[in-house]
Amino acid sequence: MNTEKGNEMEKKMENEKIVHLEETLDPQDWDAMRALGHRMVDDVVNTLATVRDRPPWQHAPDQIRTHFEGINACRPSTAC
Repeated sequence: MNTEKGNEMEKKMENEKIVHLEETLDPQDWDAMRALGHRMVDDVVNTLATVRDRPPWQHAPDQIRTHFEGINACRPSTAC
């Protein structure tokens, strides 16, 4: 086989591999994605519908507070 043709075939095969490795943002199951979207909207609407039933402020649970104790947050006047 001609070396030039061999190189062309190698490049073509490499390009085909790349095409097959590309990822997509499309879900594998559109029906499951649709159902998830509906559940998410229902959760948001339920949260908004009951917002007056809850206190305006809730302290963070101890587990969450403990998690953030060791993290240094950036101050507005300094660069991170």
